[in-house]
Amino acid sequence: MSGKRVTHGGGTYGINYNLFALSAKLHPQLAVIDGYEGMEGTGPVNGTPVAHRVCIASLDWLDADRVGAELMGVDFSKIGYLTFCAQSGDRGQSDLSEIEILGPSIKDYARTYQLPKQWEQITSWQKPMMPG
Repeated sequence: MSGKRVTHGGGTYGINYNLFALSAKLHPQLAVIDGYEGMEGTGPVNGTPVAHRVCIASLDWLDADRVGAELMGVDFSKIGYLTFCAQSGDRGQSDLSEIEILGPSIKDYARTYQLPKQWEQITSWQKPMMPG
């Protein structure tokens, strides 16, 4: 069985939990998010390009993703693996009030991206698992 099948198995809860578990061992020392052109809707291939013109760089990958979600108008608490990482307390910073922003304020560049059509499925990790 391939590692990809194991990592992506278990439905939306399973994949989010697996990514959280992997983050303990596999995490970048430097996170750079190129948001010059973002994508909304059904990305990363069939979405609509967004000329956002932002860049995020951080020594803390979790705070970079936290800021990225904020810039896109996405509720961070709906992103499973990032929420698990934030709740663990040992993966990085996710509290915006504790993240030092150099340059313009997030609110000056925040947009509201169109979410994927399958957003309800993507966020279904939050629902209690039914006994099998």
